[in-house]
Amino acid sequence: MIIEIKIAVKPIIKKYLSSKVKTDPMILSRTNAYGIFIYNCLVRMSGKGKASLVGVDTNKYPEVLKITVSEDMWRRKGWYMHPQKQIDFNKFIAKLLDDEFHYFMDLNTQVLGHKIYGSFLQFREKFDFTEDDLPIKTMEKNYERYRLGLTA
Repeated sequence: MIIEIKIAVKPIIKKYLSSKVKTDPMILSRTNAYGIFIYNCLVRMSGKGKASLVGVDTNKYPEVLKITVSEDMWRRKGWYMHPQKQIDFNKFIAKLLDDEFHYFMDLNTQVLGHKIYGSFLQFREKFDFTEDDLPIKTMEKNYERYRLGLTA
């Protein structure tokens, strides 16, 4: 038996994850950082429990990531992911995306000598991000903060 759970995510998070692992649906596995994070967030719920998306701001997290959980994992860990853990998952993936963005930009601009604006566009193309997903202004501010050492 396969159990399907749903996690609320931002559109950019779903696109980024789709470039890394199969997400339609995502099969829960402890062989990657994403699966390990989710696995450790799952808990058992008594009775019928709560719907997984109750308590999550669907305006801020409009996309749904479907995850299949094997019967063995379901019995050992459970099937419910608390709304705060869903938000933490989004933050975790956003941090991974930021780290990859900073590495990509440093490599392109400092090592390869490419222009910053062109590198922004290349990064967006790499993940099929649109201006709505990741505006150039946001990329500029993010990279500037990183270069100044203002990100934690």
